[in-house]
Amino acid sequence: MKNVSQLKNCHKGRRCFLIGNGPSLSSIDLEKLRNEITFACNNVYLAFSETSWRPKYYTVSDPMVGKTFAQEINALALNKIFSSSVKPYFVDSPDILWLEQIHYASQDDISDFAFSFDLVDGVYHGATTLYIQLQIAFYMGIREVYLLGVDFDYTIPQEQERSGMGVLVKHKNEINHFHPDYRRPGERWWLADKEFQYKTYAFAKGVFEEHGGKILNASRKTALDVFPLVDLDATIVK
Repeated sequence: MKNVSQLKNCHKGRRCFLIGNGPSLSSIDLEKLRNEITFACNNVYLAFSETSWRPKYYTVSDPMVGKTFAQEINALALNKIFSSSVKPYFVDSPDILWLEQIHYASQDDISDFAFSFDLVDGVYHGATTLYIQLQIAFYMGIREVYLLGVDFDYTIPQEQERSGMGVLVKHKNEINHFHPDYRRPGERWWLADKEFQYKTYAFAKGVFEEHGGKILNASRKTALDVFPLVDLDATIVK
């Protein structure tokens, strides 16, 4: 991939799977998706030792992830599509296709421009990398999307620090992700804004449906009720 415009309708008529990193994600399920178009993010590479599956596209948009795991991420031989929000940590990385991150004027009310239809202009963050992936998939011409490993349920550490960017928490025991080493002891990370995520997921659902598409949730366990739930195994043999 040399430029963003190459992605336009490159998978038109195809379906894809967006992989979350929740506790319900398993290497067994990932193995089933080897022949599917898949998007994954952040520390999903911790599953690579247990499966031959690799994501078709890999994304990072969280500056804390970029700052903490730049060395590990740079070593990945994947199709990388990153948000400009993490660019300071990958300035010498030639294998990344960059998308400009568009900021909302306010997070109190979702505007009509909260979903990007042209990646050349950039993408909205949506408080989750999966929202960026939904915009990428749409631009690629994909109108059938399945979520997997999107548990949408977090146990929050008590040690918190508030700043202008949100709530920073200090990690203790890993129970929010699929791998016990997903976060390092003492690592600091931004608390997920579930309310805002919910709004952007709902907005994306409307966008896809208005254009004859659909987003379905095939996660084994999930608290996200925006999208219709489907059985992963039945979906794969479809």
